[in-house]
Amino acid sequence: MQRLREEFPDAWLHTHLSENLDEVAWVKALFPENSSYLDVYHQYGLTGEKSVFAHCLHLEEQEWDCLCQTGSAIAFCPTSNLFLGSGLFNLQKAWAEAGEAGHRHRCRRRHHLQYAANAGRGLQDRPVAAL
Repeated sequence: MQRLREEFPDAWLHTHLSENLDEVAWVKALFPENSSYLDVYHQYGLTGEKSVFAHCLHLEEQEWDCLCQTGSAIAFCPTSNLFLGSGLFNLQKAWAEAGEAGHRHRCRRRHHLQYAANAGRGLQDRPVAAL
């Protein structure tokens, strides 16, 4: 993924992050040298303004900070998370992080709402419009 990101810097990256506790534990076992699940992506340059992380249900404090500092986005679907039994996304925490970090970093509410609006447009009748 790192090589693809370097070769195609304008391409968007979408992956899952902290979807359930077993997944978080598995990543920590695979990458014990990293401080968190997100740190694995971050060390390879995979966080940033064109990175969207799905779910993000079990984030550590440093992961919230990294997402905001790098301008990374979060995508979540309450229906999916409830169906999977993974938990609920902490929307209050996300809004608080976006509000507190908005003046210091590039993590702003407008961007998160923009992603949602673009995705909604794409679902209506033109999937390409979401891009």
